Amino acid sequence: MTNETFRHEDQFAHLDSLSDWKLENSEQDIRGRPLVTPTNVKIGVIDDLLVEKGAERVSAIKLEDDRICAVERLEIEADRVIYHPKGAGVVAGTVAGHHGDARHKEKRIPVVEEKVAIGKRMVDGGAIRVTSNVVSEKVAKDLNLRDETVRVETREVNRKVTPGQADAMMKDGTVEMREHDEEAVVQKQAFVTDEVVVSKDADIRKERVEESARRTDIDVEKDRETNKRR
Repeated sequence: MTNETFRHEDQFAHLDSLSDWKLENSEQDIRGRPLVTPTNVKIGVIDDLLVEKGAERVSAIKLEDDRICAVERLEIEADRVIYHPKGAGVVAGTVAGHHGDARHKEKRIPVVEEKVAIGKRMVDGGAIRVTSNVVSEKVAKDLNLRDETVRVETREVNRKVTPGQADAMMKDGTVEMREHDEEAVVQKQAFVTDEVVVSKDADIRKERVEESARRTDIDVEKDRETNKRR
């Protein structure tokens, strides 16, 4: 390298120190590659890429021995970087970088559109409850009940009998007469008199459902003329 190759390091910022800078593609990262002459004589090893202050690109490289060289004199190959003393023969392989929005300064406005899906679902419409309760009702009826009573009485009789009749009458004996009474008898028989039927049916009704769907409209104004696009 000749002395005219050197530049002052305070003109540059180290790429590694710029967190918002990045190379356009990985092939442009030539750090660690050997720097050689066109006749393949090794000059040194590239240690860092330098960004020129006020510029929007990598403008120089720094070798391990702190020498600095402009990228215009470099030709990038797959395994080495060739240094051309006067910049002759440099091909399209120079190192470039860009800073966040420095190359493409832009602001983005999201265009949003809502899509409405209208369907139907089952909801609870309430319930009808039918409850059965057992109640008692008194039933009354007047009955004539017969009660029998056996009476024992002595009647005065003055009647003559013959000796034979007397012998027949003069015997031990027992007379029995039973009493019979009537009592009330209640019987119950169940009958199904009615049925309560709980059922449901369905009717179809038409209902118009409307909803608002929002979207973003963009107005672009240029030279007092408005172009609207959706």
